[in-house]
Amino acid sequence: MIDVSKRIGLRVMGSVPPRPLVTPMQFQLREHKSSGAYLPDFRFLKPSASVLRIDSYLGTFIPRGNGYLFKNFSRAWLHGKKVSVRWSMWAEFKESNNLRFEVLDGAYDRSSMTDFPDGATRPYKGSGLLALISWTTGPFDWTTVTSGVLDLSAGVLDDCCLFVWLNDYASYRKFYVDIDYVQVLSAGDIVLRSEDFLTDPVMEITGTYNDYGYISSD
Repeated sequence: MIDVSKRIGLRVMGSVPPRPLVTPMQFQLREHKSSGAYLPDFRFLKPSASVLRIDSYLGTFIPRGNGYLFKNFSRAWLHGKKVSVRWSMWAEFKESNNLRFEVLDGAYDRSSMTDFPDGATRPYKGSGLLALISWTTGPFDWTTVTSGVLDLSAGVLDDCCLFVWLNDYASYRKFYVDIDYVQVLSAGDIVLRSEDFLTDPVMEITGTYNDYGYISSD
């Protein structure tokens, strides 16, 4: 008799079931000149193989503005789920920065100067802010922030947008956030989607004050 438990590729009763496939997520990247008086210099970098850095680069001038990592979802699909981010921040002067993790009503496009108007703040769409998951300043070491079950029923648009928003409004020193992963989980904490930033950013537009690109694929 053949012992099927020793056959490669066969799974017998009582063995550990395979882990469910968790697909990555493509995220959009956007630098945003949100003030007519100040200039941003946000750079999207890979300090290690599985970490994305959003860096308000302190070079030849003192940068101010916004750097965004964001993804659009069907609002009906994301409703009732959780989202999670693992990140750390370095800031030599914490009073000059904001870091937000939030869900907004509507879809946003990295290439749109309407969604990210030059010299003006990013506009809200529909019902605006649907969930503010975290609003903090740095510096802080690696930590994981997980939302409660998202109630997005106040939205009026079909889509919504998950944002990591780095705001530098008066930084005279080095300032960046490192992101290890962003995940979508079920209400019961099963990971449904996970972006682990294993690929390099693809910058489609550079050399402006409103650079943009993307990272990973769906």
